Parts: sequence; C-alpha cells; structure tokens
Amino acid sequence: MRSGSLSAVFAAIKPGGAAQSGWRYGLCLVATLLGVLVTLALSRTIGDLAPLTLLALPPMVSAWYGGLGPGLLSTAISALSGSYFLLAPLNSFRIDAAEDWVRLGMLVLIGIVVSALCEALHRARLKAELESARLRALLEHIPAGVALAEAPSGRVVLGNSRVEKILGHPMIETPDLASYPEWPALHPDGRRLEAHEYPLARALQGEVLEEQELLYERGDGSRVWLRASAAPVREADGRLAGAVVLFFDMTDRKNLEESLRQRTAELRETGRRKDEFLATLAHELRNPLAPIYNSLQILTLRGNDPAVVARTREVMERQVRQMIRLVDDLLDVTRISQGKLELRKEPLDLAGVVSTAVEISRPLIEARRHDLTVAMPEQPLRVEADAARVAQVLSNLLNNAAKYTEPGGRIELTAERRDGHAVLRVRDNGAGIAPEMLPRIFDLFAQVEGTLDRAQGGLGIGLTLVRRLVEMHGGAVEAHSGGLSQGSEIVVRLPALA
Repeated sequence: MRSGSLSAVFAAIKPGGAAQSGWRYGLCLVATLLGVLVTLALSRTIGDLAPLTLLALPPMVSAWYGGLGPGLLSTAISALSGSYFLLAPLNSFRIDAAEDWVRLGMLVLIGIVVSALCEALHRARLKAELESARLRALLEHIPAGVALAEAPSGRVVLGNSRVEKILGHPMIETPDLASYPEWPALHPDGRRLEAHEYPLARALQGEVLEEQELLYERGDGSRVWLRASAAPVREADGRLAGAVVLFFDMTDRKNLEESLRQRTAELRETGRRKDEFLATLAHELRNPLAPIYNSLQILTLRGNDPAVVARTREVMERQVRQMIRLVDDLLDVTRISQGKLELRKEPLDLAGVVSTAVEISRPLIEARRHDLTVAMPEQPLRVEADAARVAQVLSNLLNNAAKYTEPGGRIELTAERRDGHAVLRVRDNGAGIAPEMLPRIFDLFAQVEGTLDRAQGGLGIGLTLVRRLVEMHGGAVEAHSGGLSQGSEIVVRLPALA
C-alpha cells in the first residue's frame, strides 16, 4: 500500500474526517424517510405488527453504512414516526396500550444493538486496514525484497515493490509450492533450485535460513546475486501460519569482491615480476663489471704493451656501452611513466628512420648470421613523429628478433600504407611466444618463459618501451605468434600523413 492509501485510512478515523462527513447522516435521513413512507404505504394492507417491524430496517442500513451516530439517529426517527403514525391513538405521540410500548421498546432496542454492532465492525475493519496499511508501508520502506507465503499451500500473498526492482519483473503468480521453480533461481555453482530448496519452501517446513546465497536469472538474461534469509511465521499457539523471506541484491558487492580479488592477484603477479626484474637487473649490471675489472687488472700488469691496451680498451668500451644502454632503457621507462618524456615530432619519411634502425641493429644481426630482408613501399611513407624514438622502437624490435632467433635465422622488416596508417612489421622464425603470454607481452616486468635467453642480455623491458613510445605517437602495437618455436611478428601502426 502506498502512502496515499495510508493517508486515506488515517483520514477515515480522524475527527472531522471522512468518517464524520455529512453524507453518512444524509444517507441516514434518506433511508429513514424511505422506510417510513414504505411502512405507511403498507400499513393499510398489513397488520400493525408487520409495519412497525419494517421500521427496524432503516436503522440497520444507516448503522451499516454510517456507524453508531447515524444508526442511533435513524432509530430515534423511526421510533417517533412509528409512535405518531402507527400506534393508537394515531397522529399523536401518546401511547395507551402496554403492548405498543413493548413493540416500540423492541424497535429501539434493535436499533441500538444493531448500531453498536455495526460500529464495532467498522472499528475492527478500520483497525485491520490500518494495521495492513502500516505493514505495507513498513514493507515498502525496508531496504530489501520481502515476500510472504501462507501455509500449508505456499501461495505467495504479499511482496513489496523492491522485489520487482531486484528481480527485474513483476511478481509471479505462485499458487503453491510446485510453482516456485517459475522463479528461475540457481545455486552459486549454477545448478537450478528444486521446488523444495527455495528459501520460502524450506521456511514453510519450519526451517530458519540465514544469508543463503543464490543466483537469479532475470528476463533479459542477466543474473543477479541474492542473499536470502527466511523464517516460519507462527500463530500464538505455535501453529505454522506461513513464512517470510527477505533478500538483498548483492551483485555490486560480488562484482567488487571479484574485482578486488583480480586486482590483488594482478598486484601479486606484478610484485613477482618486479622481484624477478630486480634480480635480472642486478645480474645484467654485474655482468659488465667483471670484464671491466679484469681489464683494469690486465692494464695494471701489461699497460706498456700497445696491443694489449688496444684490446683491453675495446672490451671496456663494449661493456660500458652495454651498461649505458641498460641505464638508458631504465631512464626512458621512468620518464614515460612519470610523463616527463617529450617527443620532438616533425614530418618525416619512414625510409630514413628504417635505415637508421637497421644500422643500429646490424652488428647484432650479422654476429648471429641472420638473413635480414627490408621491404619499403615505392612511394614515400610519411608520418609526423620523433625520428630518434621511432628508430629506437624499430631497433628494439630488430634486436629482440635477432636475440631470440637461432643463429642463421630469417628476419623481415616491411612497411606499407593501409587504412590511413603506416604499418611496420618485424617478423622472425625464432623462439615464438606462448599463447597465454601474448596478452602480457608488452607489460612491464613481464618475462616470457622459454623464449628469453638470459645469455643474450637485456632487462626484458624493450617491448614495454616499444608500446609506450608508439602510443605516445598516437599509434598501436600488437604481437602475433603461432606458439613456441613458431616465430613471432610485431606490428606497429602509426598515423600516416597524406
């Protein structure tokens, strides 16, 4: 029941409200007048007892529809009319016969008793309506879905509006327990509930349920998580009268819990990768230090030999360059993460950038005896980009392909214009990438087990740099592979100029 209905009930019992309005007394007067007229019309053809008895009908009608006041008023008018028009002497309020006093007294007594009984019925009905209105108002303001069922049939007799809001459809007519499966509820593992497993059905058997988790299928195919509690409702003598169930929509909470679990797992995985990365970093920084230290010892012992000095210097320069490259990669990742890396964009032809990247990676490619093929379009392929950073992207991809391809392998670098983009592909026939690693290949600290040969050096952050530099240019990068030992392909897309 809505608040408007509740207000109507309160108005009906307030002094001066609808229950005390003039229409009840108007109905009383009309009913009494009609009763008197009918009685007078019949008095000529029916004996004296019958017409006086007919005057008991107007008080009954007045009391039934109007309550105590109109019933008593009709009783008084009917008694006076009977005394004046029907009892001897006629047309006078004086009564001579004792039996007439008895008849008139019976009329008044009937009117009083009927009026009192009708008033009691009115008050009982209003009290019941008020209690029902209070119950419905309470149910409407409970922040949960509430449904009541009667025993023993299990018929659902009441449900609040939140039931419909949570379940996404109007109340389903459920005349008995066998109809409960029409509410498509499921166990948390996805099994459909049997009729006897529904919370209301179990409560109707005297069981008390607390916070049972259920899944409910809405009409649109979506599912909501419910937490239901149910209990039997008993009479004062302990007899089972019905059952009540309360349920809450726990979908948002469940989604939040699942999101937190996923986020916790991701953070745990990120922490694990970070630990591995730090161990790798320590290893990679330590590797060049040993040759540098040994070179210093050689210089100390044989610093007067020009040939030894030249070879030692070459070793030291190579190791220092390796350390510089590692530190530069770390600094680039840090600058990008903090938004401090600035691009110097200008219109340029990718042919020159590709040539620079190939020159950077050529020593490693030749050292591993790879066959490198470069294919560029005949027409200039122009983009607005930072030439040094795009060359860094391509050289990182070529270096990865060279490192993780067995000596004597094939590497292809192609460029083409497609759908308004410059598309660059670096393809190899090397170690490949496991399918489960493809979505994470560009993540920071992600290590591809079985494909990263630690003997080749590097921190495993090259692809992270590639993705972030490409995205800073408004492009995208993706990886493809048929699996381990099936080779791989990295595709870079940059917005092309006309």
